[in-house]
Amino acid sequence: MVELKSLAVGSLVGAAIFGLGYVDGIESLQFVGVLGLVWAIAGWSLARNHRVWREADTLPSLLFILLAVGVPQFGTPSALPLGDFRAPIMLLAMGIAVAGMGLGMEMNNSESIEEEPTTAAMSAD
Repeated sequence: MVELKSLAVGSLVGAAIFGLGYVDGIESLQFVGVLGLVWAIAGWSLARNHRVWREADTLPSLLFILLAVGVPQFGTPSALPLGDFRAPIMLLAMGIAVAGMGLGMEMNNSESIEEEPTTAAMSAD
């Protein structure tokens, strides 16, 4: 089943990141497109699993923030001569981290749904 609210949030986040990258002056439109796509997947997966995010304890929430902020710092070494691409690559690394966490919540949610016994199986016993 397609959740239109999740798709709308993901599309809005992806379009906003694409627009910011374009306005910022990134010359490579392919890179800006991939950046928008990664953030669209991140926005979709987090919006789709907002219940899991809302019900999480304090420690997983803090770890999410630390990973989303800390991964870009270590994902782009300062020794690389990236020039003007340092900030967009850090934004890409952050988007990949957030999308990975959102997709991890999606996979965890789908496993818990599969493990629940159905009412037909329970009534057959």
